[in-house]
Amino acid sequence: MQTNCQKYEVITYMNANFMGPVPNDPTFPYLFYKNKDVAMHNMRMLMLMPGNEILINAVDENEENNDNFPTHQHTTILPSQLVIKLNMLVEMYACNYDAPDGLVNGADGIVKSYTHIDQVDVLWIKFHDPNIGHRQSRKLAHLYTLDIAHNWMPTL
Repeated sequence: MQTNCQKYEVITYMNANFMGPVPNDPTFPYLFYKNKDVAMHNMRMLMLMPGNEILINAVDENEENNDNFPTHQHTTILPSQLVIKLNMLVEMYACNYDAPDGLVNGADGIVKSYTHIDQVDVLWIKFHDPNIGHRQSRKLAHLYTLDIAHNWMPTL
């Protein structure tokens, strides 16, 4: 296979549709071929955002019997920590956790708060679609405090 042998029409098309220069904006979406490239890019963009990083350690889980493993030995291809900042955009990826409640892959929102309650890390997300997460919010109503808005949804 030869490289650098594109037809004139292809080069013309690419040049006409290239945005360049690439914006250095954390909210600008990028596509990558490899997960490691996505992770590196996301971390660079995250560091450009104002505010302090919040680190949440990952806990491995055996889905068959819900055993939690405090070490990161079973899912080594996944990150061992989640790094977030308040007001960052997020997209849900939880294997369509609760479709009738709108908690499906691709649901997007903004991280509004982080709490650690009863040894549980809780991210409070304000989803762009206000209909997302009503059942989840009722189920986890005991986690709400005075500082948490009623339209923020707890994610564990």
